[in-house]
Amino acid sequence: MKYYEDAMEILRTFHNKHQQHPISSNCYYSDCYIGKGRTLLNMSTKTNNTTDQTHNNDNDKLLQEAFENLQHAWKTLKWNFGGGASQKTSTAIQTNCSAGDALYLMGHAQMLRANRIKKDDTMRIILLQEALTHWKYALQKHNEEQTIEHEKVIETSRAIGMAYTRLQEPDMALPYLEDCLQIARSLREDDEQRIQLAWTFIALGDCYTSSSPEKTQTNNDQALEAYQEALSVVLPKEEEQRQMLLMLELDAMVALGDFHCKAGDETQALYYYQEVPFKLSPKFHLIVRVKQAILLFRKGEISSALACFEEYLEQCQEEANEDEAYFVALFSTGICYYLEERDKAKADGYYWKAIQVATRNQLFDDDPMSSKALKSLESKLKRSKRGSMLGQTIASWVAGRDTA
Repeated sequence: MKYYEDAMEILRTFHNKHQQHPISSNCYYSDCYIGKGRTLLNMSTKTNNTTDQTHNNDNDKLLQEAFENLQHAWKTLKWNFGGGASQKTSTAIQTNCSAGDALYLMGHAQMLRANRIKKDDTMRIILLQEALTHWKYALQKHNEEQTIEHEKVIETSRAIGMAYTRLQEPDMALPYLEDCLQIARSLREDDEQRIQLAWTFIALGDCYTSSSPEKTQTNNDQALEAYQEALSVVLPKEEEQRQMLLMLELDAMVALGDFHCKAGDETQALYYYQEVPFKLSPKFHLIVRVKQAILLFRKGEISSALACFEEYLEQCQEEANEDEAYFVALFSTGICYYLEERDKAKADGYYWKAIQVATRNQLFDDDPMSSKALKSLESKLKRSKRGSMLGQTIASWVAGRDTA
């Protein structure tokens, strides 16, 4: 970060001495702001997905500062468009490229802010719409410059499509994602092309699954085909495989597992979850393990589910991760102990811990029915000498929650 600030100080000195050449130095100024914004965005993602309120506040500040730096970059570049950078000069090309980068990252910052909002749908939609505005303008700038890398056009179009998907507007998303696919297929065949294709197929699958109910069967078939295409694109073709391709393989397998889970095909969903090579990514090990455990629980394979839940909880404790999936895993582990009649006192311990986690992290404050159910269960546990007899009641409530 300090290097960007030092560079801007040098540029200010340059400005003072060479007022007749501001356009070129404006490009360098904007690149410094873009660099700072990108760094702040990366820093924000490292503190994301945490329940620590201090970290959450720090994350919000980082996102706000990143957005402000990117705004500075865009304002600096806008001067160039009206100040003589309209010709096809190297400076004009640099201006368009930098403008596209700044706008793309501004959209990304707003998307990250939207992702963190759970209780205020109105604000989340506003941020997503702001992201769309920035990305569309970025796409315009990328397309104006014919020498721009195709990857930037693909990434920006895909971001627009994904934002529309999140806004439940798949018909608006589809044209952008189909353009991505067409451009990605035209690239030279290498690892970079495979990465772009895989991300685009996954985005297409998500788009199809968000379509309206009357189109469900057709779109389910299209979604399944897209997810399978993503998986086939990144399956190993050489001995040496890049880490990004491995991560995309995991993404595609999890997407296929989720798809079959929602379609009610639990056996096929389990197949994909179990096929995920856990050793490659602790993050995916954690995510997929709880999905696998919930499916085993629903299938009545209690002992197998219990083993998965306990492994998941152990990893959660190591990473201090207390989200809704952790809450469900705690409750479900208690239920498994109750149903297996192993240790009813231990089952009670898991129920109590789940209630404490939900209360401490305010997991269901925006969900009145779940919040009321939790308070009722807590009250009954306090009155009951054998709280574990509530196991069946709790089981039916937790089984209805979907964390997939």
